[in-house]
Amino acid sequence: MSEPLLLYSTVTSLAYHLGQRYYGEMHNVWCAPARRADQYVSNNPPSPDPLAIYWSLLREIKGNDGHSSKINDNRHGLILGANGKEKQGVIDSRTRELIEAVIGRATINDFRPLFLAMPYAMVKPLICAPGVGNIASATSQEYIIESLPRECFDILELDS
Repeated sequence: MSEPLLLYSTVTSLAYHLGQRYYGEMHNVWCAPARRADQYVSNNPPSPDPLAIYWSLLREIKGNDGHSSKINDNRHGLILGANGKEKQGVIDSRTRELIEAVIGRATINDFRPLFLAMPYAMVKPLICAPGVGNIASATSQEYIIESLPRECFDILELDS
């Protein structure tokens, strides 16, 4: 199968803000190529599909869902990310505590989705394959980029 032209990811605006402000404009993303039109090639299921994630998160935000599992999962993931950045020496403990406070005070609107588009050829050297136990299905095409520089992607905000 040929390489995709672009990879896409959905991140929250809070995650983007943290990457820009505290992590040296570097971003950790889970990404995937666009859905394929070939009916004989499997597409990713909804859970790793950046567009499905975007629309689902946007619906929960527009519905002011204070019990959103997506938002709660993102909060938890951002805290784990801050702990990881401290262990890597990217930030110190005081900065991690500040980040945790920011995450704790964030409102639902701070989790609005941002759709990232990145040229595959540009990010190919940065890609890590997730373990088989971490992908949504045996045929999923999913990638992780742990340190995506800001200059490697465009941001789109889609409207429903």
